[in-house]
This record gives sequence, C-alpha cells and structure tokens, in this order.
Amino acid sequence: MKKVLFILLILIFGKNLEAQDGLGFKFINTEYNLNMGVGFSFSVLNLKEFVFENNKSDKRQSEIDWIINSCGVFDLKLDLKPSNELKNLGLFFSLNSSWYFPSGAGNVLDVDWDEKGNRFSEVACNIFLEDSFIFDGLLGVGIPINNVFLMKAGAGVWYSRFYVKALNGYVNQVNRGEDWNYKRYYDLYGMSMSYIQEWIILKPEAGFMYESKKMRFGLDFEYSPLIWGNCIDNHFFKKEDEDDKEQKYLVYEDKLKQGYFLGLDVYIDFILKKNLILNLFFDFKTVKNTRGDTDIKTTGLAGYHVVNKGMAGGGIDIYKYGFIFNFKYL
Repeated sequence: MKKVLFILLILIFGKNLEAQDGLGFKFINTEYNLNMGVGFSFSVLNLKEFVFENNKSDKRQSEIDWIINSCGVFDLKLDLKPSNELKNLGLFFSLNSSWYFPSGAGNVLDVDWDEKGNRFSEVACNIFLEDSFIFDGLLGVGIPINNVFLMKAGAGVWYSRFYVKALNGYVNQVNRGEDWNYKRYYDLYGMSMSYIQEWIILKPEAGFMYESKKMRFGLDFEYSPLIWGNCIDNHFFKKEDEDDKEQKYLVYEDKLKQGYFLGLDVYIDFILKKNLILNLFFDFKTVKNTRGDTDIKTTGLAGYHVVNKGMAGGGIDIYKYGFIFNFKYL
C-alpha cells in the first residue's frame, strides 16, 4: 500500500518529490507525512423546514423541526501536512468523513398557521435516522510563528446528507379560524413522513493552533454564503381503498440557496507518542436563512403539480463531540 501511495505522489509532484528515510517524503524542501485518524463521537441534530407566506415575506406558514437528541458517529480522517508544521511553512490537505449510526432518539414537530398567524394544525411523531453522513475536504497553507503557534488558511467543500422518518404520533387540528383550545386529537400509526436533506457548501476556513509540551490547543472557523440545498419531504396518504397496493404520497422538493453556513471546531491534542496523537474535539455547524422554490407533486395520484417560487426555507444545526486517534501512516 505504501508503494502505491508513493507512486501516486511521484505522479502528482514530479521532480519536486524525493523519498526520505523512514516516514515521510519531501516536497519543495519540506518533509511531509500522510496521517490517518479513526474515532467516535456523539451528535445532536436539528433539521429545519420552513414555508413562508410569499416570496417577499419572512412570515412563516409552516415549520417542521426534526430533532435527533443523541446519535453515535464513526469518524474517519486523512490529512497530508508538513512533518513539523510548527517549524516549516507548507501546504496541507485534509479529508474528513462522519458516518452516523441509525438512531431512534428523537422527534419531529410540524406546525401550520393561517394567514392571521393562528395555529390550526400540529403533528408530532417519533423519528428514526438512517443512511446519513458528512464529507469535508480542505486545501490550505500553514504558517508557523515562533515554533509554538500555527496560523492556517484554506478553502474546501462540505457535503452532508441526512435521512429521517416519522413513525407513529398524533395530530392536533382545528379548521382555519377556529379556537385552538377546541382542537381535535387523532392518533397516527406507521410512517407518516420522510425527509432527505442535502447540502453542498464551498467554504473558506481559518484557524490557529498552539503547542505546549505534550499538548496542542486549536480552533478552526468557517463561514460561507455559497450554499446549495436539496430537500425532499414526503407526506404519506392514508389509503382509502384497501385493495390498492400502491403507496400514495405528496412530495415537496425544495431547491435552496442564499443564507449562510457557519462552522466552529475547538480541539485539544494529546501527543502520546511521536507518531500517535489523541484528539478531543467539539464541532458546531449551522446553515441558516436559506430561501428557494418548492416543487410539489404527487406519487400514485395523477394530475397534481405546482411550483411555489421563493416560499421555501430550511436549515440545520449540528453539534458533535468526541475523540480521534491520529497516527502517521507514510
């Protein structure tokens, strides 16, 4: 495996690359190492859907909050950086992935308001998370200061995909204009909704790190308005004809942009051995204030299709904390 990686590096860097004794290789007079990391973390999620009164208003007609209270995450990390980044100016590349374990520790709340702002419908269900992950790639430069500080700046791509299902629950409902105190209660059984939320974000990133003896303290900051979101919400119908085996549901597909992405990562590294580091981290990501169009259609029922321009919104909050063991591989 090391020979294959070495050949690839030769093809990429050409004459600037020369092999070194032991771990690492040299590029433009700076020795580099390939580092790998494996870890585990816990995450809290809040996926958000909004429907606005019209394309010029911020008044909401509907809001759905998908909340995962606790979920396990398997983290993988790969980075290429100078062997001694506190002494040598150099480029770095990192690729991180987070794989979410299936989780049922959450709930969804769907609330609708009429044109006067009065609540007329409320749906609450348990939810189940599956097939969810994050990829985060970054290319940048590290600038050492006095052999103890490191300033970092770069740019990268962040992609996330989350899939949740609403299972069992209840509905509180009144007719538009009726007093909410006289709401009617209905039970829900089985799957009533499912939701896929995807984000692609181009982002700059800046950060710093400080080393003291066998420990390192660091902070990374990200901010970007370059956001593209694709969100699909399926609302399932109750079958009127029990002999009809085809599942019918209403599909809301939102194409979102605008808004902003914000990320903050705080970490502490414990240098256990020369080639082994324990990383403890807290990571926060959020997408807010997006707007876009909703394409509404039906599956299993013919003849219904409409597009609501500029009336859709969405967002996400991600809190994640855990550990990663990083070790030099090449």
